[in-house]
Amino acid sequence: MKTLFLIRSGEAKERDNPGSASRPLSKRGAKAARSCALAAASLGFSPERICCDSRLSTWETASAYAHASGIPPGAIAQDQRLELKETQERLIDYLLSLDDGLDSLAILVRRSRAAPFLEGLFPSYALKLPKAGMARIVFDAPRWSAVKPAAARLDAYLVPSGGDEYHRVAKLLMRSTRKAALASFSAAMRRSRLEDADLIIEKANKALAKVVASAFMDKDFLIVDDPSLFELVFEKPSA
Repeated sequence: MKTLFLIRSGEAKERDNPGSASRPLSKRGAKAARSCALAAASLGFSPERICCDSRLSTWETASAYAHASGIPPGAIAQDQRLELKETQERLIDYLLSLDDGLDSLAILVRRSRAAPFLEGLFPSYALKLPKAGMARIVFDAPRWSAVKPAAARLDAYLVPSGGDEYHRVAKLLMRSTRKAALASFSAAMRRSRLEDADLIIEKANKALAKVVASAFMDKDFLIVDDPSLFELVFEKPSA
């Protein structure tokens, strides 16, 4: 079994030359990277190697993740192959070329390169990995050279606060959590055969909406690591 931590590089400072590799993380980008790094540590983030390109913002994102989990800086390696647009677009080929002696690896990608890769692995899911976010993917394969989309399993999804993806995931999590809780409560109330059961359920629904909203909003990050929620949260809507 092989484990991949796919991390999106954090937001870089704006400069006159947007393509400059020397741009550090912005204040917001650094905060998001630190928050996600701490969350990843709680999920057991422990890759044997962290690979990234030479961009300063990418290196700083990798360092934040490593520091939060007590991973030595020496575990971070710049890989020239990740500089190439072709590699970023064909990450599956990059995985196939990895040393089979590694059981776990973190790869930092930039811009929207993560989207087509995740789309290829999980075509039925809508996954838009935001900046500084992380997806933990487990491959049921003995070697990297044997990994393929059919062997991939989404194990955890980490989203920093702010941005469209955070609000999308939070909304879906709230909806699914509220729905499950209300269904259980409603069944119990109806079994009780109280005359005003429907009224109690209606009031409980309104109260539950507030409780669930407070549990998910205004957080530094969101974590989805319960497989039973993946389809509810990430499944693409039917055409």
